[in-house]
Amino acid sequence: MVVLVLGMLVCVATGGVVLGYVAREARRDSREFWTPEGEQFIADARRRGDDLLHRGDQLRQRVGAAAPRRKG
Repeated sequence: MVVLVLGMLVCVATGGVVLGYVAREARRDSREFWTPEGEQFIADARRRGDDLLHRGDQLRQRVGAAAPRRKG
């Protein structure tokens, strides 16, 4: 079991190293790493994340205002 987990960690680390190398080389050659579709996907994800944070803050305020205060 330990060998399996270590093997998985080695594979993930190797994938990260390869991804970092490719991204660094693309940046060095003044090429974009992300495709236009990838850039759009990231921008959409950031917008959705910001919207979720805003909605979470609103929900927290509503629950805090509706919750009874404890004494003591």
